[in-house]
Amino acid sequence: MLRLIGCLLAWMAVCASAETAFQSVPSLHAYPHGSGTGQGNSITGGLVYHGSRFPELAGKYLFADYTSGNLWSLLRREGKPPVVTRLTGKSAITAFHADPTNGDVLATDYSGGKILRLVAGKPGAGFPQKLSDTGLLTRPSELSPASSVLPYAVNHPAWNDHALSRHWFVMPDLTSLIEGTKDGNWRFPAGMIWVQHLDLETERGNPKTARPIETRLLVKNEAGAYGVSYRWNDSGTEATLVPESGEETQITVSEQGVSRPQTWRFPGQAECVMCHNPNAGFALSFNTRQLNRESILKGFPGNQLDLLRQHGLLTGLSQPASAEPKHASPSDSSAPIGERSRSYLAVNCAHCHQPGGLSPTPWNLRPEIALAQTGLINGLVINHGGNTARRVIAPGDAAHSQILTRMTASEGFLRMPLVGTRETDSHGVDLLKQWIMSLPR
Repeated sequence: MLRLIGCLLAWMAVCASAETAFQSVPSLHAYPHGSGTGQGNSITGGLVYHGSRFPELAGKYLFADYTSGNLWSLLRREGKPPVVTRLTGKSAITAFHADPTNGDVLATDYSGGKILRLVAGKPGAGFPQKLSDTGLLTRPSELSPASSVLPYAVNHPAWNDHALSRHWFVMPDLTSLIEGTKDGNWRFPAGMIWVQHLDLETERGNPKTARPIETRLLVKNEAGAYGVSYRWNDSGTEATLVPESGEETQITVSEQGVSRPQTWRFPGQAECVMCHNPNAGFALSFNTRQLNRESILKGFPGNQLDLLRQHGLLTGLSQPASAEPKHASPSDSSAPIGERSRSYLAVNCAHCHQPGGLSPTPWNLRPEIALAQTGLINGLVINHGGNTARRVIAPGDAAHSQILTRMTASEGFLRMPLVGTRETDSHGVDLLKQWIMSLPR
C-alpha cells in the first residue's frame, strides 16, 4: 500500500533531529498498487489549493501518482477519514506548484518536458460516444473498416491478457508523410490515427469462442498523442466510449475444461499515455522492426515497408525491406532464442525502460543496442526483496532473475508491465526463462 504522509514538516523535523529513534507520523490515506482509478505506484506530493479558478477545491490537498497518472484531491476531516476524489489523469507528474499570479495549479510533466496547468474540462468531451459514430467502421458488428482505414500487421504482438489483436491506421490527408528510421521512433503527422481491436477467446485455444472485447484508438496531435477506448457489448454489435478514468469487468473463461473469472481492465486515458509516451514514439507497434513483414496494403501483397513507400505514405528508409531489421516472432522457433527474447522485452517493456522513460531503472531495453549495453545482465535491482543475490537477469539462474519475478507477480512483487497484465503471460515467461538458462554464468 502506498501512503500519503499527513505532515511533511513533521517528517522533516524528525530527520533533522539529533534523536536516533524514528518517530513515524500516522498516515492520512493509503491506496493500493495498480493502474486503476484509486491505485498507483509512486506518489507525487502536491499542495493545498488556495486559488480562485476552482472554489470547490479550496483548502483541499492535491496530489498525483507518477505511474498510474491519477490526480486526486484530499479533504481532511477532524476525527473522520479524509474524502479523496479523483480529478483527472496524467502520468509522469513529478511536482506541483502554485502560479504566483493567480494561485492556479501548475504541474511538471517529466515525459513531455512541459509545465501543465490544471483547467476545467468535461471527461469524454469531443469523443464520439459510440464506435459506430467515429466513421472508422462501416459495419461495426463485422469490423468492416472504412476505405480510408488501412490494415497493418506486426511481427511480435504485445501481451494483452490473452487477447488477439488486429491493427489499422488512418492518414490525416493525401499529402502527409510518415518519416521512418532504421532504429528508434518514427515521426508521424498530426491527425494520424491508429486502431487496435482486441478479441478474447472465452475458451482458451478455441478461435470459435472469440468475442470482441475492446477497440482502442490512438490519435497523434500537435501536442503529442492521446488515447481512448471503446467497450463492446455482449452481443458484439456496438462499442461505447470508456470513461476517462477507465473501468473493469469480469469475464468467465475456460482453460483445459476448468472455468474461472478473468478481470478485464479497460484503460483510462491516463493509462494509455503511460505506454504511448513521447520517448516510446507514441505508436508502439508502428516502426521498422514491427512492420518489416509480408502483408496486404490497398489490395497489393508484399512487404509492408516496401508497400508503404510505393503508396507514397513513407519516407526516410532508403534500403529495401530485406536489409532492414525486424522483430522475431515469439513462436518462430527458427529464430535464435536471444532474438525472440530481446524482441519480447522491446515490445512489452521498452516503452518505459529506456533513457527518459517513465521507469527510474537504469537499464535500456531498446532493441538496437547490444545486450551488454542494456544493463540487464547481472544488473542491480532497486528492490531485491531481502535477497541480495537477485539481479535483473542472473545468467543461468532463473530463480534469481527478478525480471521473471515481476512478470509472474510472485514473491510479493507487482506484475510487469503495469498496463494490460492482469494475467501472467506463461509463454513469455517460458521464453525468457529458457533464454536466461542458456546464458553463460
